[in-house]
Amino acid sequence: QQGFAPAQNSLGFMFDKGEGVLQDKQKAFYWYEKAATQGLAKAQNNLGNMYYSGDGVSQNKQKAFYWYEKAAKQGLAKAQLYLKIITLEREAIGGNVTAQYNLGLMYYEGQEIEQDYEKAFFWFEKAAVHKNIYAQFYLGWMYDNGKGVSADKQKAFYWYKKAAAQGNERAKKRLSDLR
Repeated sequence: QQGFAPAQNSLGFMFDKGEGVLQDKQKAFYWYEKAATQGLAKAQNNLGNMYYSGDGVSQNKQKAFYWYEKAAKQGLAKAQLYLKIITLEREAIGGNVTAQYNLGLMYYEGQEIEQDYEKAFFWFEKAAVHKNIYAQFYLGWMYDNGKGVSADKQKAFYWYKKAAAQGNERAKKRLSDLR
């Protein structure tokens, strides 16, 4: 049923990465789309990646979600992961404090996605102001250690104190270490 789809996906990959040909994101998109519409999961995932990042096409997370979902339903693990990340981002943007913390943790630890302390700080801060004690601890830790933000012992103390007041034992320990 998928006939030329694997070859078309390979062509897309060559143009996407510039392997053996001049890199051309528009041609990569063209070939990925041809293969994706024939149901090839890898091509659907690749198309999702292009839409997600806006690489070679206008960024469109709705379309990225659509293609990731198609690939995920076929059991492609990478697509399932990207679908999870997009879903978490939507929930975090929508104000879900747990999603904000979880997204921060993923970026902080480099869990499943590339480590990015600045993005981790951004999401931890959103969750921390809504009294998430784990996010408060991590904000303190990031200020304490200068990760994703300039080191600032006063701000570290402030966030550790917030978390400790809600019973976070790690924050209590760090407070006693800072004194």
